[in-house]
Amino acid sequence: ERLRNEALERLGDFPDERVELQPRVIAEVDCGRYLRRKISIVVQPGDRMPAYLLIPQKLKGRVPAIICMYGMTSGAGKETTVGLSGRVPGSPPEKNLNFAVDMVEAGFVVFAADYLRDGERIKPGEKPYESTSFQRRFPRWSVPGKDVWDNMRAVDYLQSLEFVDPERIGMTGPSYG
Repeated sequence: ERLRNEALERLGDFPDERVELQPRVIAEVDCGRYLRRKISIVVQPGDRMPAYLLIPQKLKGRVPAIICMYGMTSGAGKETTVGLSGRVPGSPPEKNLNFAVDMVEAGFVVFAADYLRDGERIKPGEKPYESTSFQRRFPRWSVPGKDVWDNMRAVDYLQSLEFVDPERIGMTGPSYG
């Protein structure tokens, strides 16, 4: 109980309520053995989290899902996880970074998002992993706490999908993930 309380204290103040996810499908690509759907969900008022949802082509009933959180990048974010980029935006994909593809090909539904301060969520005029504007807006909330919150919203989204087993959702990722 003491460790739990200390961890929660370090994560900081979470929002009081969960807003509607308002999922949007932006694009969909048939990748052969799976579909790569670019989506976004609302994680907080005024904050949409862009993500890729990878869906196996041959689904049979509800299947497990996995959240794939990338390692540190230089602004490429989720693009590395799904094999569209290396760590630097637009660079060639790098070996072992596209593990979300391995997961979907193993039969999992995969959620691979951009987290605060990376990929499409880098604020104009800021660099990857710069948190100044976030800390100004939320002085009592840590960046790891924000990542936890965003992953909680990812779980909410995955549990809403008719082809995902809501009791079998996991997470994996290197380094930052």
